[in-house]
Amino acid sequence: LNGKNNYGIVVNGNVNLASGTSLNDGVIDVYGENSTAIYQDRANDFQQNGQIWIIENNTNGIRVDQGTMTNGSSGMIIIEASSNSTGMAATNINGASKIINNGAIKIEEGSSNSIGMYGVNGGTVNNTLENTALIDLSIMGTGKNNVGVVNIASKFQNDGSIVLNDQAASGSNLGNNTALYNEAGTVTLGSSSNIEISSGGNNKGIYIKNGGTVNTGGTISLTSSENAADYDYGIYMDSSSSNILNLGNTVF
Repeated sequence: LNGKNNYGIVVNGNVNLASGTSLNDGVIDVYGENSTAIYQDRANDFQQNGQIWIIENNTNGIRVDQGTMTNGSSGMIIIEASSNSTGMAATNINGASKIINNGAIKIEEGSSNSIGMYGVNGGTVNNTLENTALIDLSIMGTGKNNVGVVNIASKFQNDGSIVLNDQAASGSNLGNNTALYNEAGTVTLGSSSNIEISSGGNNKGIYIKNGGTVNTGGTISLTSSENAADYDYGIYMDSSSSNILNLGNTVF
């Protein structure tokens, strides 16, 4: 996709496709700003099993306003040195929306203000987000303000891995990156959940805000440089509201 404001694949009420259809088994490169590789506004279950490369700013890999979209086990969504972009987004503007990652979502070096999976309650039914595989933020000291998962007034289930590698060799990194951000939503970390942070300073594993609830399980690990320029946080709770943290059988 070249140029601005483009869509690669659009599935809405005018498209007659059976549930379970794979919409992409090849490669979609997004070079244009304000563009979307796959847009869904239909109450069916669809998949993408190919590769989506996000190379420009302000861009979505997948946006779901209604229905369910799965990034399959062979699917890859890569945000490459992009700003203000999102791998998968569920907005439920026109109905219940669900996004599932069974493959890999990656935010690579040089990216900023970008998100792996994003759910925001735009309607009357909560969005649902699920990760069973890998969300990888390999920032390595060159990207800032990125988030693996943003869950706003939605429900997120993690049974896979969220890895934040922001270990600057100099120890002077001020990345402000976060593996999981939960605002007024509900997060459940299953027994196989793994949140892993390797940081050079000023990064967070889980950030809870505005009445968010997190039920923990699995493993949360934090490795911080000895000469980190600022604090790192495994779990950070904003004190401006009443948050709930239920510590289950979690290994720290």
